[in-house]
Amino acid sequence: MRGTAENPLCFESKYITAALKHHNREFTCIDIMESPQIKHELEKQYPWIPQVYCGGYLLGGANTIMELQKLGSLERRLSSA
Repeated sequence: MRGTAENPLCFESKYITAALKHHNREFTCIDIMESPQIKHELEKQYPWIPQVYCGGYLLGGANTIMELQKLGSLERRLSSA
C-alpha cells in the first residue's frame, strides 16, 4: 500500500485499511513508497496498488475489495482463506 495502516497515503489504501479493520482482521502493510523493489515485484503480477493477499493468495486490489464489500461477500472471502 501507499503509506501505513496508521497513515494511508491514497484513497485506495485508506479504503482497504478501513474495510479490513471493519471486519476485525489483523493485517500487515508494506509501504511501497519505502520499498521500490517490492513495488516493482508486486506490479509484475498485478499492476495495481494496494494489493490484498489472504492466505498467501492475491484477493485483489481496491476495486475488488470495494465490489466484494458492496456485494456483502468480503467477510466470506476473508474467512475462506
